[in-house]
Amino acid sequence: MAEPKLKLPYEFQPEIKEKLIEAATLQETSATQLLIHLIEKKYQEIMG
Repeated sequence: MAEPKLKLPYEFQPEIKEKLIEAATLQETSATQLLIHLIEKKYQEIMG
């Protein structure tokens, strides 16, 4: 799956970005999708 062209409104340090892409590849998803999933999970944890 190709990485979405959408630019997030913030930047990551290069080593964090590499790890995010690596983790997303292992889960067969895009880095953006993985990041959204992590944010949603944390949101539910805090609000739930």
